[in-house]
Amino acid sequence: MKGYNTSDLKEQIARKEAEIVKEKKQVDYWKQYEVKGQHEHSKQIKLLQQELVDMESTFEEMSCMLVIIVFKARTEFTIMCSSLICVFKQLAFGYCHVDNYFSLSSSTHRKKFESS
Repeated sequence: MKGYNTSDLKEQIARKEAEIVKEKKQVDYWKQYEVKGQHEHSKQIKLLQQELVDMESTFEEMSCMLVIIVFKARTEFTIMCSSLICVFKQLAFGYCHVDNYFSLSSSTHRKKFESS
């Protein structure tokens, strides 16, 4: 073996053996993952997917409840406004009637109204 130093060859062999050991560790890791790890991750993925479905369902329920609450509040507000408008109209009509009564009636009618 001309041109090769035995110590150089031993160093190259040692480096290759170290690379082989490193690669075997990687192979062992992925074999373990195939046996055990993938099942654990699969369980985690399924749990997260179920949690997402539950959160979407809860969101939908809350959204529907808020729509109902807003609808009820608007309805109550509309009813209250209509009632107040009716009351104000009655009050305005009453004052209008009183003003007309005083301006159009004779002084005797005014005296009757003021005395009652």
